[in-house]
This record gives sequence, structure tokens and C-alpha cells, in this order.
Amino acid sequence: DIYIICIKRYVINMVKIFKYPNGQIKIMWNEQPFMKNDKYHWCQNCISIKTYELLSSFSLGIEMQKHTGGRIYYGMLCANVQPFHKQNCVKIELAYTDKNSIKYEYSSLFNDTYVYEGLPKEYTQYIMNQICSAISEKEYYAQCKIIIEYSANCEVGSSPMFFGIIANIIVNIIASNSIHKIFDMDIETFTKQYVKI
Repeated sequence: DIYIICIKRYVINMVKIFKYPNGQIKIMWNEQPFMKNDKYHWCQNCISIKTYELLSSFSLGIEMQKHTGGRIYYGMLCANVQPFHKQNCVKIELAYTDKNSIKYEYSSLFNDTYVYEGLPKEYTQYIMNQICSAISEKEYYAQCKIIIEYSANCEVGSSPMFFGIIANIIVNIIASNSIHKIFDMDIETFTKQYVKI
């Protein structure tokens, strides 16, 4: 369990890692990964739901790895969450890449030989459906635009379903409306409240 807090330009940046026997979940609050790819493509959707006002923007990233049955699973999604002008609406924008081409050398995996920047195109529809479904299950949600611009995948250890779990964690953390509670949680409470497998 690692807890890091630093302040940059009066914005609180936090990283927390929940370590499991067979993997880990890393939460990044107002931390940007070391990547920027201008060749991404975009898909988007809007969800109608009762909303409450979001007062300020923030970024939220989830990097997750799991070892099971002799196989490694890995994925990372990072979202910029911004106030949205349209009432009772949540807008989702999801960036993807046509093919893996740029290595991502900062993953939490011991061997990141097969880790690349971006989200594979074939994953986007499943992930978008998971996000929309997870938000629609809430009674109300932040009136926001969720821009998932940064991501990383492993050619030998990623799948749409694994990214769907990560996307659900992001949706649930945004809905909690209090990141500080999460950084004080133990691993059992966090898993029960935010991780849907």
C-alpha cells in the first residue's frame, strides 16, 4: 500500500497503489502519464441521466495488472473529467488507435516489452458500452465530459473485458464525488465499493 501526495501549482496530485496477491491497481489523481499521441481517433456518446453540477476539472487514471493461470493481464485508462454545459447529460469521448506502434515504457509491469500506448480500435465498442451501462445504473451522476485520451495496452495481456473492469472503476470513482476517501481506504473496502468483476 503506497500513499504519495505532492502539490504542483496548488493542484493536489495523488497516487495510490492497492497491492493484491496476484496483481495491483494504481490510482492516479491529477497525474498525467508520459505519453501524447496526436494520431488517435475518437468515438463519443452522450448519456441522459439526472445530474449534479461538477465545479472543477480533474484527471483520473487507473493502471491495473493481474496474474492468473500463468497469464498476465494489463491495461491503463486515464480520463480528463470536465464540467459539461448540457444539463442532465454526461458526454463520453474515447480515443483509440488503429494499431500498436509506440512503446509505453513506464508501465507497472516488470517486463513491458509488449506494452504500447493507446487503446486498440477493436476494444472501443465494448468499453463504451460498459461506461454507458455503468453510468446509467446510477441514480444521478456528475454533469461532465469524460475524455479518455491516454491509455496503454499489452499485446499479450489485454482484452476488452479487462479494460471494461478498469472503465467501471473510473465511473465509480467519479460517482463517489470524493477522491480523498479512496486514498484513506483499506484494500478490502476499496475492492468491495469500486471494483466490479
